[in-house]
Amino acid sequence: MINLDKVTQINKFQVRKMLAKGLVLEDVAEILNISKAEVEAVYNDVIKDNIHKLDFLENKIVTIIPLLEEQMKHYCYSDNSLAIEDDRLGRFLWQFLGQQDIPNLELGKIYVALKIFSGTESVKFYDSYKMSFRFPFLLKIKKDGYKEEFEYVLMVQDFKGWLEFPFYKMINKEEKEKFKDRLDVYHKPFDEELTREEMDEIVGYIEGYMESVTKNITEWYNEDFSHYVEAIRLRYGFKDGNFYQYEDMEEQ
Repeated sequence: MINLDKVTQINKFQVRKMLAKGLVLEDVAEILNISKAEVEAVYNDVIKDNIHKLDFLENKIVTIIPLLEEQMKHYCYSDNSLAIEDDRLGRFLWQFLGQQDIPNLELGKIYVALKIFSGTESVKFYDSYKMSFRFPFLLKIKKDGYKEEFEYVLMVQDFKGWLEFPFYKMINKEEKEKFKDRLDVYHKPFDEELTREEMDEIVGYIEGYMESVTKNITEWYNEDFSHYVEAIRLRYGFKDGNFYQYEDMEEQ
């Protein structure tokens, strides 16, 4: 990988500006007529403080990397991935029965915590009737005894007032041929790569991070914002030094 010091200052500025607008790495390299390695050097510098490496899973190291807006077209909205069955009932019961410490699913606080965790804003690709944010992450999974890394995508998003954590397995050309008739269905976890229990541990890590951020968030946060989930008429945000969340019965 190229050293960041070898990238000219003008290219650094241009690359950062284009990445902020959501262009994918390949397009930035082509537009600026520089190598993809140069773009990657700047990109890695931009996100380095928001890369999380988990080494507590058995015989695996998982690296969590925030994805840019336009990268979702490659990772999620194509035939390059398989959707993993969502343990939605389990997640609902966990949240409903209070088996975690996210404060009563106060979405405003969770949204801010996820911005800090990812180092970026929510992407815009989501169902705006039922949702108000989505934060995508690339998971690189290095398993003992395997030369190649497995890649997954994890979405952290709200859905009608609840949190969801859907996983997607990235597939190569050979796998694409193998699953060509089942690209649009949900698949059971591929336990050789990532088990359901390990997915829950990754989610638990993110939830623990959110808990730590939101614990005293009212003491330091001061940026106003407002979000609305039309499906349940839920309005939430931050204004005049306070987080708020309520059902807006007047909104039509």
